[in-house]
Amino acid sequence: MRFKELKRLIYSDLCYARGSSIGIKHTILTIFFNPKFQLICNYRVSMFLEASSWGFLNIFTKYMNLIVFSSEISPCARLGENIQFAHPIGLVIGNGVVIGNNVVIYQHVTIGGKNIGEGTYPMIKDNVTIFANATIVGNIEVSNNITIGANSLVIHSCTDESSVYAGVPARKI
Repeated sequence: MRFKELKRLIYSDLCYARGSSIGIKHTILTIFFNPKFQLICNYRVSMFLEASSWGFLNIFTKYMNLIVFSSEISPCARLGENIQFAHPIGLVIGNGVVIGNNVVIYQHVTIGGKNIGEGTYPMIKDNVTIFANATIVGNIEVSNNITIGANSLVIHSCTDESSVYAGVPARKI
């Protein structure tokens, strides 16, 4: 990732987090006091550092997320634009996870691999909402416009678009 791409992504995240509020006051408040923006910004910087020759500095952004938000987002995960962490506490997003655009993730969500190795991580497409305490593991796909219910365990692909999945294990309801 180039620095120009990092700036574009952070600016896009800032505009999304700021919402319809404009002006320098709202921008400063978003940068310094909006944990949703701070978490995604730390992830973007961490991803940039991981890809650059400054990878050793990545440890600072990673541990800042752990200490401040009790969240761990791997810099090797790929998050799209307009990701919203509704309550950015207790999130775990593993190495090979791919998350599309316009995804809303609530608190205490785990998204990761079932086993260690390549090809074992979920792919979450666009416009997905994942409610609190949901766990999504394995080499699965969550299609566009899906809602994952609270306390759900998703271990199979969710392919029916515009559907709600919930339960342990998650089923279409």
